[in-house]
Formats: sequence, structure tokens, C-alpha cells
Amino acid sequence: VDYVKYDWCSYGEIARKIFGEKYAALLPSDAVQIRALTDEKVQLDSNHKRTDEQAGRLKQVNTELDAIIRKIKPEDKKRIELEIFQEPYKIFRASLDKVKRDIVFSFCQYGMGNVWEWGQQLGGNCWRTTGDIEDTWESLSAIGFSQGKCSPWSAPGRWNDPDMLVVGWVGWGPALHYTRLTTNEQYTHISLWSLLAAPLLIGCDLNQLDAFTLNLLTNDEVLAVNQDPLGKQAIQVKKTAEYEIWARDLDDGSKAVGLFNKTEKPLNIPVDMKELNVNGKPVLRDLWTQADLGKVCGHFEMKAQPHGVRLVKLTK
Repeated sequence: VDYVKYDWCSYGEIARKIFGEKYAALLPSDAVQIRALTDEKVQLDSNHKRTDEQAGRLKQVNTELDAIIRKIKPEDKKRIELEIFQEPYKIFRASLDKVKRDIVFSFCQYGMGNVWEWGQQLGGNCWRTTGDIEDTWESLSAIGFSQGKCSPWSAPGRWNDPDMLVVGWVGWGPALHYTRLTTNEQYTHISLWSLLAAPLLIGCDLNQLDAFTLNLLTNDEVLAVNQDPLGKQAIQVKKTAEYEIWARDLDDGSKAVGLFNKTEKPLNIPVDMKELNVNGKPVLRDLWTQADLGKVCGHFEMKAQPHGVRLVKLTK
């Protein structure tokens, strides 16, 4: 085994019981009620075919439990949450340390407790920063464009993981279907994940790779951005209601830049070189077409298609 993804998943039910015990210890006068409500919450949560009456009761239990927990000091509550979020990964890391070979350790607990801030300290190599992605523009854009907060913690051997790639034939069994992302949105997906130094986990059926999906996954210049040895994640340079600009410093001194159109119409996106901290007259190269577009100075502008991207590299 070269890669272990340790999923929080059903551990949530165990964690809720631990939360209940730790909260009860901090609030002895409410301990009996906390334990009773926690047990009922776990039971109701585990029933995925709840009746309307059970759903209503779960809502009431959550309200009552929250009212009690609010008595706990915020700093104590945060400490307890962090301990519980970290505990299973500490235990598994200790097991991996007994193996006499390298194994990539991937945390999958959906970003709880700002895992990107402490994942590396617990021996993680990558960690999910969000909930599960879906093959829709709403999911893709919400996840991808929210990753700036994680950028400072990305480096070689420790990577932020905004979840798998949803291009090509995705799903399984009766749910297998061709991605609902448009062509432009798929270019945005691969471009943004490459700029983010994200693990490129192929989420489609490799037995049904079409020519377009294969092209998305095998462009060597785009992959070179993702795999750049400097390991520096892109930062959000500019954000407006219509577009975003993300830039990533590369090991050879060049800079990869993504111009993302968030609208449903073609859009000319202006770029101020000062905002990119780029001086002189660098060569502008389109990484998807693998074509040099000439030298630029001070300012340039490029057209991006609806929900599309222009992924370029600036080299002095």
C-alpha cells in the first residue's frame, strides 16, 4: 500500500458520544441530560430513513443540546473539538510509523477544525479541506474559489485536498453518468486544481476515457504546474463579481496565472502586472494550447468563455 485515505465517515457517531462525555465533564450539573440527549442524537442521526416525527425530534434534541453547550467557555469548547478531530489520526499515524516504508497518509475529515493548520504536525501528507464535491458548477466553484485560506499551509509533502476530479464518466452502478460540468467548466476544474497544488485524484471510470477527458488529464504543461517542485499553492490575486485571478509562483522563477470567468457569457479579463508582482516584459504562454502569445508589459487582457478559464505562464 502506497496511499492511505483515512475517512472520518461513520466515526462521526463515535465522536458525538465522545463530545457528550467531554461536555458532561465540564458541566457536571447538566451531565445526565447531556448524555441522554447525546445518546438520542446518535440514534436518530444513524437512522437515514427518519419519519417526519423523528426528524422533528432530532431538531428538538439539537436545540436542547446546543442550549446547554452554550454554557461552556468558547476556548474550552474549541479545545475539546480539536482533541476529538485529531485523536483518530494520531492513533493511525502511530500505526503507520511501525511500517518500514513510506506511505502517503491522507486525512479525510472534511476540513473540520481547520485541519490544514495542524495536519502536518500529526504526520499527515494531505487533507481534505471541504465536504464532498459534486459535478456541478455550484459545487466546483464554491469549493475551488474558497481555497485561498489554506494557501499558507501548502508545501512539499503537505497538501491541501479540495477533493477528487469530477470529469469524464463519474459515479458508479446505476448512478454512472457523464459529468454534468460543461467543457469550459472542466477546463476550469483542472486549471484551478493545478494552481492549488491539489492532489489530482482521478474520479472517473478509466475504462471509459474519451479523447476529451484524456486530454484534460494528460496536458504535460498543465500537469507541470500542479507538480511544480516549489510546492507553493496559488493565491487569489483579485476577485470581482464577474471574475477571479489566481497566481502561483513556480520553481524556475516564472508564474502560473489563472483567469476565471464566473459569468455565463464570454468575458474579457484585464490583468495588471503590478498585482501579480511581475516586472519587465515576460513571455506570455497559453498552457492549454501550449503556444507562446508574445511579450507583455504592464497590462494584458484575455477573453475567457462562460465559466471558463485562461491558464497562462509568465516567464522572464
